[in-house]
Amino acid sequence: MALQTLTQGDFEKARWTEIPDLKGKVMTLEELDTMFPSEGNLSSVTVLEEGPKYEILGRTKKIGTHSIPQPLAYRCNSCGNIYMGPPEIIDLSTMGTLSGKESYELYCPKGHMFKEYTYNES
Repeated sequence: MALQTLTQGDFEKARWTEIPDLKGKVMTLEELDTMFPSEGNLSSVTVLEEGPKYEILGRTKKIGTHSIPQPLAYRCNSCGNIYMGPPEIIDLSTMGTLSGKESYELYCPKGHMFKEYTYNES
């Protein structure tokens, strides 16, 4: 049995908290705050990461002296919506020589690419 090589796109997929019934649902910040209040070692919903075309929203989990981000939703600035995550993740590294680079892209349900992460270009 051959071992499967994990890509950065696989790691991106694994870091998202997915709630299947809500994936892709348009939410408001108020709804997120109500659904995911601060409790115990979990923070309230906050912006975990932002770029020109997006914001990643989620909570942080405090473990000892470390804070682990837990993405829950994202705002696509192209359409202005907040979607429950994860977004569509296209892993270009699985396309081999077609793309010429190892990277992945994140898309909202309306097809807007809002983030590209390249970790190895050939």
